[in-house]
Amino acid sequence: MMTRVMIAIAACICLAKSGHAQTSPPRWEIHDLCTGPKPEGCLKSENAARLSALARWSGVSDEARQLCMKLVDQDGARSYRRLTDCFDDQALKVLDAHP
Repeated sequence: MMTRVMIAIAACICLAKSGHAQTSPPRWEIHDLCTGPKPEGCLKSENAARLSALARWSGVSDEARQLCMKLVDQDGARSYRRLTDCFDDQALKVLDAHP
């Protein structure tokens, strides 16, 4: 039993060191993101961006996800639109690096 526990701990440490740490998609409340006198347009675009971000999440590298989440959280202005824009920017960087 102790051997299995040690193997599991070693595997977790190796995965964390190799950059394969799993991040889960954000679950922000859209109503909290859209404030102001007329939030209807914001709600509509944030909901569309949320669906896009969640659909694309597993296809984005861990590195890009972590970078984008950090950038979006940096100034406290969370937004699914900003997150999908960051995903797009990261995809373009990959394409530019491999013409």
